[in-house]
Amino acid sequence: MKKIRQLTLTIITTLFVATASTGFAQAQWIRQSPIPTGTNLWGASWASSAHGFIAGENATALETTDGGQTWQAINLPMFPTDPLYNVYFRDPDNGFFIGNSDAQPDIFRTTNGGATWQRVTNFPVGGSWREIDFISASIGLMGANGGDRTHH
Repeated sequence: MKKIRQLTLTIITTLFVATASTGFAQAQWIRQSPIPTGTNLWGASWASSAHGFIAGENATALETTDGGQTWQAINLPMFPTDPLYNVYFRDPDNGFFIGNSDAQPDIFRTTNGGATWQRVTNFPVGGSWREIDFISASIGLMGANGGDRTHH
């Protein structure tokens, strides 16, 4: 009986501590919507601790240089209702926004920390590019759904 009472007390104490710590952690979160935007956001990447980027629906490309306190829109040359599914910075200078690739790929690259962006045109069309990662400075991988992925 004593062991059951100790086990019950241990479980209640554990639940209390877990609930209290969860409440404390949730108190640290601050709702940002509709700031920086009211649209769905699907990707984020940080070039440094203060310099970050966000990708989302309706060609949403945003940049912060103050750790997320303020956000500025990046105007990329794409159809305004097309999504950007992800953004990736492999170092403070080199980054990518990726989205659909219908008539032309919505894939954009910067080599100067986001000061300028260029469309990457040597990709096959079709599908939606959603994932990007690099295994070295010159070898990267992208993942998509649908479309023809044959490229030589």
